[in-house]
Amino acid sequence: MAALFDSRSDALFAVDPVTGAVTTAAPLDRESKSTHVFRVTATDHGTPRVSVTVLDVNDNSPEFTQREYSARLNEDAAVGTSVLTVSAIDRDANSVITYQISNGNTRNRFSITSQSGGGLISLALPLDYKLERQYLLTIASSHYTVNVNEDRPVGTTVVVISATDEDTGENARITYLMEDSIPQFRIAAETGAVTTQMELDYEDQVSYTLAITARDNGIPQKSDTTYLEILVSDVNDNAPQFLRDSYQGSVYEDVPAFTSVLQVSATDRDSGLNGRVFYTFQGGDDGDGDFIIESTSGIVRTLRRLDRENVPLYSLRAFAVDKGVPAKRTPVEIQVTVLDVNDNPPVFERDEFDIFVEENSPIGLVVARITATDPDEGTNAQIMYQIVEGNIPEVFQLDIFSGELTALEEEEEQEEEGGCPQCWAEPFPPPHAHPVVLPAELAHVPHGQVAEQDGCPLTATCPHPAVARGCP
Repeated sequence: MAALFDSRSDALFAVDPVTGAVTTAAPLDRESKSTHVFRVTATDHGTPRVSVTVLDVNDNSPEFTQREYSARLNEDAAVGTSVLTVSAIDRDANSVITYQISNGNTRNRFSITSQSGGGLISLALPLDYKLERQYLLTIASSHYTVNVNEDRPVGTTVVVISATDEDTGENARITYLMEDSIPQFRIAAETGAVTTQMELDYEDQVSYTLAITARDNGIPQKSDTTYLEILVSDVNDNAPQFLRDSYQGSVYEDVPAFTSVLQVSATDRDSGLNGRVFYTFQGGDDGDGDFIIESTSGIVRTLRRLDRENVPLYSLRAFAVDKGVPAKRTPVEIQVTVLDVNDNPPVFERDEFDIFVEENSPIGLVVARITATDPDEGTNAQIMYQIVEGNIPEVFQLDIFSGELTALEEEEEQEEEGGCPQCWAEPFPPPHAHPVVLPAELAHVPHGQVAEQDGCPLTATCPHPAVARGCP
């Protein structure tokens, strides 16, 4: 049984008391806290330490560090003069901010470029104090972000970058280029179309940041640079993978139902629901209903009492299935060996046997072999034999392990019935025992003939033609 130990995390996380699965109980905010560390108490199993890292999503807009900026500039300032740098911050991780002049740039006197995380405002054309004495520029900061699925074919157009130039002719003809060589993408110099030139894999890299420059063909050339963030979207292109090729376990045959046997585990490289795995026997083999598997934990349990003598080995087949659409599934083989317990007594082959011996047989002659079987295995199936009563006078001796019955006296024809010895066959060590009665009657039987049975049968086999009858 598991429970959260750190009360500070109670409001954000919950733990399943049976499976131990940790789930969110409230919305998380990476910008407020990126890592949560807490303890989980497991009854009789210590207190594990749990660390949860919150992954970022683009849920914050850029914010300028100042509400207003101001600068003074002489009328005769040279074209290209830096006026000031505006700066915005984004609380998201690995954010890239671009800047644009969205309003107030009369006659396009100014330009802005993204440099070192800020927006550098520069003089693009000469000023004329007589025409404009003040400019009130509105600067916008934004993410230049696009998404592309990882399974898109090579040559897919991701986005078309577009820049404008108020000049005419060659001065307004724009050429696009990537500042850094990123092999997964290329940009068309004339159109600004950004296309893939390699297959993408979300599991290898989830995003790319491209520095793209738009440059005119005037003299001198003027340019502006923006940053393009390409987010690779996950698709369900990976099947779950088990941590082992196969699993083996063992369980005693007398354990109660719902006993844990073993645990399987699989991972999926995809994200979100595409990477969430559950386990099932559906479509596989659950040992004719003798086993179940917990869908979230992968623990394999017995569903009912087992019987090793009926099924000593189970070959199960389970699946790990993700929650993508369509779902992907991976099988795994599970072998469960049922261990023996001493739950069966020895059993004689028959209830009654006849044993024939010749009279005047020598002392020590093996007159029969008492046999019993035990369906258990190992030491649980080792059988001991003994005569427990009725062997008075002591005419026979029974070997404790082999079951060989030998005569201790020379047998002579008798007119009266003898005693009725009783034998036991029991496992070694002996929690179970099974009796066999050996009443013996001696009668003269001509060689090659069989006397009619008129006493108790004896457990044995014997090639001799005089009779000693007993009960197994």
